[in-house]
Amino acid sequence: PDLVRITLEGEHRDGLRLDFTQPVVWDNRMIDQFHLDLPDARVVSGLGVGDGSTVVLRLSGPTRSKTLSYVDGQSWSQAHLLRGANGIAALSFCEVPIEPAIRTH
Repeated sequence: PDLVRITLEGEHRDGLRLDFTQPVVWDNRMIDQFHLDLPDARVVSGLGVGDGSTVVLRLSGPTRSKTLSYVDGQSWSQAHLLRGANGIAALSFCEVPIEPAIRTH
């Protein structure tokens, strides 16, 4: 799976929506693999939603971060990688811009 976009979620700016090109399998052991560019919040949980190609990350609080990275080259673990429903690991990414929240009304 390849990341398509990251969108800010929540009225309090405390979530991120990650859209992928195909369904992914979420496991909360992966939360330490996601890194915001500012230390104002950290990822505390995640949840696969919809058809499985979307993951919503919940943060410890509001964030002003502008980018998100996945998989730090020094602390990664093959056991804790985001994988597609087909078992193939998702591509890592670095400093992907976080888009503003999508308005629904």
